[in-house]
Amino acid sequence: MKNDRFLILLFMSYLSNPVFSQNVGINDDSSFPNASAMLHVQSTTRGLLVPRMTTVQRSAIASPATGLLVFDSDTESFWFMETFGWIELVAGNITTMADDDDDTRIQVEEAPDEDIIRFDLAGSERWVMEASRLWPNNTGSSVFIGENAGASDDLTLNQNVFIGYNSGNSNTTGLNNTALGTSTLESNVDGNYNVAIGFNSLNANISGDYNVAIGNNNLQSSTGSDNTAIGRSSQATSSTGIYNSSLGSLSFNQLTTGSYNTAVGYLAGYNVLTSTNSTYIGREADQTLAGSTLANSMALGYNAKTTASNQVRIGNTSVTDIGGYASWTDLSDARFKRNILNDVPGLDFILKLRPVTYQIDLPTLNQFLGIDAEDERQERITGFMAQEVEMVANQIGFDFSGVVTPNSDNEHYGLRYSKFVVPLVKAIQEQQRLINELSLRIVQLEQLRLPTSELVNQDKRQ
Repeated sequence: MKNDRFLILLFMSYLSNPVFSQNVGINDDSSFPNASAMLHVQSTTRGLLVPRMTTVQRSAIASPATGLLVFDSDTESFWFMETFGWIELVAGNITTMADDDDDTRIQVEEAPDEDIIRFDLAGSERWVMEASRLWPNNTGSSVFIGENAGASDDLTLNQNVFIGYNSGNSNTTGLNNTALGTSTLESNVDGNYNVAIGFNSLNANISGDYNVAIGNNNLQSSTGSDNTAIGRSSQATSSTGIYNSSLGSLSFNQLTTGSYNTAVGYLAGYNVLTSTNSTYIGREADQTLAGSTLANSMALGYNAKTTASNQVRIGNTSVTDIGGYASWTDLSDARFKRNILNDVPGLDFILKLRPVTYQIDLPTLNQFLGIDAEDERQERITGFMAQEVEMVANQIGFDFSGVVTPNSDNEHYGLRYSKFVVPLVKAIQEQQRLINELSLRIVQLEQLRLPTSELVNQDKRQ
């Protein structure tokens, strides 16, 4: 009966308005509805009563329309539906924002005048903001910021910091790691004490420890430990190498399994893949052939190139002077020498050598060493031909340590001129013995001649 009276009243009200208005007014003073309203309810003695229901009933409404308004008798507040769900209309200062089941919320003033903002997710407090500080509230004392950052962390006392998309995404039990940047330490599972700063750095590390990668793509393929790479794409392809250190863009860029190496400078050690215990300091200081495995080699200076293991190269082909303020000292201690032989040739070796002056064909040499440089220096140099010295030594059966012979087609000959001192000393000794012998013979001859002279003098006196 009540519904019938409401419908009759609504119909009569509609008839009382001009047809062209196309809106409805419900009132007790016969006033016209506002032109901007589809339904205009007006009264000074009564109000509008919207549907009242419990929270369970409200949540059970099937496909609620956006803008739907109800009164929740449990929360004693109005709720309306927006695109993303129900929103509570609260009078006065809002201290809490929560979802339907109230287990995800943002709240302030949990305690009177504490001035702290708390962020709860699924019933647990996860973040807290106080003054200028923002900290996570979890059992592992870890910080994860970014989509999927630290998503697999077991939240034990790992104390990790992962900031950036997918940063530390696979980490479960790894601890004390710091990663900043997209995909940094993304594959790490149980590696510890790693630092990765820069896009994709240490991306493939799974269990490696104590690595430091600062720069885009640094150590991105590495699964080794105790490596340090600073600079763009430094050690970008290193896989299982350990204890490598590189500083400079593209330094050790192609290193794979090499270990215990050091590179400092732009493109330093660029050709090194599997070498060990080698050092390259200076822009483009490197080994000549990419992929060759060297050990204990060192290149110092711009474009300095090593060609073999156990070799040190200082400077490039453009260097005209290397010096210092003291003589070079070779190890020479009888306590550490054995198999000592007196087999150094002297004059037999020295007299067969051909001293010459020459100019170095620098363009050809640079091409041989893989150095991109133009140098037409015409300086004349005094010395020997290494191949000729080697031939002379072989002819007389002398194992001469002054000739550095190549072990492959990628190496060149060299001479250690200081080693020539020993056969020169021997030659002088031999020559001195000859001088002494000749001097003795002269004295003897003079003694033989003395009696004859005296006879001649006697004849003259007679």
